[in-house]
Amino acid sequence: MATHYGNMKSLFDSTINECHNVIFNVAVTTNDVYTLREMLKLQDIKEFVVAMQKEIDDHQSREHWEMFLRVNIRNGAKTIRSVWTFKVKRYPDGRILKHKVRLNAHGGMQMWGVDYWETYAPVVNWISVRLLTVLSLIHNLETKSIDFVLAFPQATLERYVFMKLPYGFEYGQREKYVLKLKKSLYGLSDASYNWFNKLKEGLESEGYVRSEVDQCVFLREDSVILVYVDDMIALLKDKKTLEKLVASLKEKDFILTDEGSLDKYLGVDVKKKKDGGLELVQPFLIERILTLLGIKDDKMHNSKPTPAVRPLLNKDLNGEKRENSWNYRTAIGMLTYLQGTTRPDISMPVHQCARFSVNPMLSHERAVKRIGKYLLGTKDHGIAFKPNDSYVLECYVDADFANGWDTENPDDPDNVLSRTGFIIFYVGCPLVWASRMQTEIALSTAES
Repeated sequence: MATHYGNMKSLFDSTINECHNVIFNVAVTTNDVYTLREMLKLQDIKEFVVAMQKEIDDHQSREHWEMFLRVNIRNGAKTIRSVWTFKVKRYPDGRILKHKVRLNAHGGMQMWGVDYWETYAPVVNWISVRLLTVLSLIHNLETKSIDFVLAFPQATLERYVFMKLPYGFEYGQREKYVLKLKKSLYGLSDASYNWFNKLKEGLESEGYVRSEVDQCVFLREDSVILVYVDDMIALLKDKKTLEKLVASLKEKDFILTDEGSLDKYLGVDVKKKKDGGLELVQPFLIERILTLLGIKDDKMHNSKPTPAVRPLLNKDLNGEKRENSWNYRTAIGMLTYLQGTTRPDISMPVHQCARFSVNPMLSHERAVKRIGKYLLGTKDHGIAFKPNDSYVLECYVDADFANGWDTENPDDPDNVLSRTGFIIFYVGCPLVWASRMQTEIALSTAES
């Protein structure tokens, strides 16, 4: 029989007095995300300890688990580990918003077909975000940001899951008890799947219809909802619609907060301009990229007027080796996200650099730093939306025939691939763009 859970007692004063040596095997993380071992070395450890206690209190007050005697676990049932993660959340300008702690289940110890069956959960496409942002300007809609508090554990589990007590807290004789999870804790393999289904059912019960084009866009006559995991954007004709929706979802056991007008979303700062338009910028992400690349705003690292120059990149297998140790793939990942959200002007050079992530040479490293120096001078700029009265869809497309060919590698087929680039506007606002290599070798400019 399960025992009634009580308040697990914290073992903290300003340090952690009990931890498992498995935490020291985790690779070092970056970007304000820390493992338990890394958190112990930080100056703001006390803020994280307070957040840890709050995390436990929130789970217990909402009955996400119950204490269970280990001897009563049925034969064959697996007990998975618990994992702490720590993150400093920041505003788009870099200021600290809060110290966030998450208690996760070790989903990697679960087995498909035994502990779970489905894992997939969609997230909203940035094309949908940009399009609906433009529509909100055209029709003067209210835009609101909604945050679900401890979202994943709001979904009920379909089967029992047993988890070891988290390190740093105790309950009686620690080894005698485990946590019997009743809700879909973060880290479980099917946690995101369970949460999205619960939210989808909640919105559909309110009369929303899911878009056939984007599964995370929900439509109703008086409003549109965009969902990205536990963040939600609402576009409405009036504020009362949102108040009714929030009240109704709370009656369905959703825990959420109204974050107010949309001034930031997923790290993007939404600036309202004097002419009535909007500008989407990501200065904090750019600062992180510059820090990774070691680019500082001083005389030694002057900004560049363009993100790329001739000649175009090739494999450069016989070229010089890299000089710096920063992670090339990490830089490409951050730049790819940046170009796909607010900076179409760097799409071509980023894609060029991404092609050589397997074995980057000095020439590729210098090309990435060139993009960084261009961003240094344009970090406060982004994509601007100011709808015009045309109400038309415009597409601009071009192709560059065999733009990578050079006399040094005339027989390399990769060098004769052409590149296609396009950008699609609606009412004068850019929505979709791409710069990519063609998959077939074109034999003429007309064919390309």
